[in-house]
Amino acid sequence: MPMNENAINGAYNLLLSNPVRFLRTWPLRLAGGASNCQLNFELYDNKKHGQRPGTVFGYKAMKDTDVLRVDVKGGSAVKDVIKKEFTAHNLPMQALSDTLTFTELGENGKTLMLTSQLNGCAIVIKQGSGDKVLIAHVQPHSVSINDDASSKLTEILKSRYEDAQVYGNGKGNQCYDRDRDYCAVVGVRNAQGQWRVYSQEYGNGNNVIHRVVQLWPAFSEV
Repeated sequence: MPMNENAINGAYNLLLSNPVRFLRTWPLRLAGGASNCQLNFELYDNKKHGQRPGTVFGYKAMKDTDVLRVDVKGGSAVKDVIKKEFTAHNLPMQALSDTLTFTELGENGKTLMLTSQLNGCAIVIKQGSGDKVLIAHVQPHSVSINDDASSKLTEILKSRYEDAQVYGNGKGNQCYDRDRDYCAVVGVRNAQGQWRVYSQEYGNGNNVIHRVVQLWPAFSEV
């Protein structure tokens, strides 16, 4: 049965208070908007099943779990489920260009940042003034995103933005594998006014959580 109102509200509150635990509990499908602004979103049970790491033995003992989804309000085709409405920063996707447009995350506005799921795109994050963070979601030039265009995008962005954290498709610990995973990227401002950005890597065909990583302020597996 789909999650009831208390369960969905509890999941939303956990996302705000303990995003790592949230991302290790439910595979999260994300669909963002096209504008750089604050948007109304809906969190709900996607009526699908996946797997999460166990609380004791982690990825060595996977457990069954529900799959959650976030859509821009009104964009969901799933019926007969309880939806938690909330407002968050929307990070739009943009094509690779000589000058990227960065979204500023600061001490004002909403405490959540969401963007459409990654499967070939890259995230660039750099320090702004004070506790502000600048972030961009970048798509390769190619209309058809393939492995070559996607991995080259990561390399290009790393060479252009040496002072930034670049997370994209490729080889190495600080990359994801688009052949295996989708990525749900979420930003949360904590009680001290500092932003933390995370990525959940989950199977693009089976909704199995493979890894949760912190992208900002420093890369680490969590």
